[in-house]
Amino acid sequence: MIDEASIPGDTRAPARRLAFGEVAVAFNAIARSLDASEKTVLAAELLEGIAREADVVVAARWLAGDRRFTPHPTVASTLAARVYAVLSGEAIDEVGSLDHEIFLACRSMAGSSMEAIRMLLEARARVGTPVGASEELTLEQIVDALAALQRAQGTDAKLELLVDLWRAMDPIEIATLHLLLGRAAVVAGMSDELVAAAIARAFGRPVPLVRHALAIDGDAGATALAARRGTLDATFARPLQLIAPMHATALERRVDDDGAIRLEGIDDVDVRELLVEERLPGARAQLHVWPADDDDGPTRVAMFSLTGRDLLETLPSLASRLAAMPSGTVIDGQLIVGDDPLFVGFDLLVEDGRSLLEAELDVRRARLESLAEATDLPITRVVSVGDRDELERLYVETIARGGLGIVAKHRTSRYEFGRRSRAWLKAPGEPETVLAVIRYASVSPEGSAGASEELTFGVWLGEGDDARLVNIGRSGIALEPDELEALDLRLRRLRGKRFGTNYEIEPRIVCELEYDAIRVSPRTDAGYTIRVARIRCVRWDLGAAAAATVAAIEERHRRLQRSRSLESAIVRR
Repeated sequence: MIDEASIPGDTRAPARRLAFGEVAVAFNAIARSLDASEKTVLAAELLEGIAREADVVVAARWLAGDRRFTPHPTVASTLAARVYAVLSGEAIDEVGSLDHEIFLACRSMAGSSMEAIRMLLEARARVGTPVGASEELTLEQIVDALAALQRAQGTDAKLELLVDLWRAMDPIEIATLHLLLGRAAVVAGMSDELVAAAIARAFGRPVPLVRHALAIDGDAGATALAARRGTLDATFARPLQLIAPMHATALERRVDDDGAIRLEGIDDVDVRELLVEERLPGARAQLHVWPADDDDGPTRVAMFSLTGRDLLETLPSLASRLAAMPSGTVIDGQLIVGDDPLFVGFDLLVEDGRSLLEAELDVRRARLESLAEATDLPITRVVSVGDRDELERLYVETIARGGLGIVAKHRTSRYEFGRRSRAWLKAPGEPETVLAVIRYASVSPEGSAGASEELTFGVWLGEGDDARLVNIGRSGIALEPDELEALDLRLRRLRGKRFGTNYEIEPRIVCELEYDAIRVSPRTDAGYTIRVARIRCVRWDLGAAAAATVAAIEERHRRLQRSRSLESAIVRR
């Protein structure tokens, strides 16, 4: 539960408690809108109209879909149908019944099970047989209910709690509750940029100032509260807290009839304003160096992965070298692991404890070069190009010498945290491929009758009789119509157990996958995952035994991590 006592500095003046129904109406309007500006206005009006600071914090976190600060109960997607059946007596999940056929028709029209149930709930309310009525539960009560659902053990216990909640809600509140139980931010379409714009509009603050605070705080609730109180700071940075990284937009490439490689998607780009650097092997990392908590303590050093894991915990020698960096420094860069681990910086985000997120790249780069000069920090080598032909020649030359591609960044770009921006463009090298077996298929909203939308792939771990398939990554399905139809038919025949919207697939179909990178992943049995996978083709001619092994993938990862001659890509002082 969140109340005024948990909000630092709150005057705790009496204020009306926000009804969950008000949030429900706003959330559903935001989810239904297809216009980003309208979403921003609706979200801003919601935040602006909230009286209690504790409710502002909760609503902002919900808008941002932030799971770290709010309860995130695990509730099966089929549970809503069971709750509906208990309250209405209509067995819409019983195959073959008339109610089930009506439910399927509604789901086909609405696009999701929960939206279909909402239609049925509203229909019952119109004819005078509602399953529940709004008791104007407060936002605080819903937070408590989510926490209770999170603590509940077993489906029956969760079912009982949901039945009680539905009885106290109207259809729009029920639908919003299940938005929050699912992927609210995805459904509502509120990106970090829109959340920042909504907070700025609600409390009359500059958007860049709110963007910055959201990047540093990583908590939409804290940012909204600071905006409301007028305590935002354009230059502050918090010690040892990951700043959401900025990402580049990938360029497509094509080969002309004469064999020349051309880059697609840069017709609107003034290439003379770009700084170009070579893509490095290894993993994206963010170096943080801060003063000790007390005058006599050691400098605090951390290097965060994209998931927030401290990579230096297993690299004590590198941590010792980096501790000599000036305190109050945050550098975006690449960690290259080998016999002699190397961190290479390519952007300076915080200097002397002050944020540079809103500074132009030219400014950040100049300060990074000065820092590298003073500390012997390796940094990426950047070059300028005069026109598109020169950019493409540079790309081809990089690939020819075994490079992994290029990244081109606009000189005037700010650091757009947590976004994939066209201010940064990347052209990958020759795609890597791997053979993998389809293990699971995620179906469309039409359920068992719908086509598969996403596949989970596996490779072999172990040898001989002890070998078993483990997951290595996922991919959407983008194939030619004939091959797609053949694959879907085969997948239906090989379906096994169902887990929500996923079916287990008998491991008989092998695909050749292209991917951008291999990443270490302690959360998978394989220990690795492939990033941004695409199906190149279905290998109908191969059996499951032809799939790759984890050992081969590990060796490939080590090869890519090993530093070939990087003198063309790195400046060492």
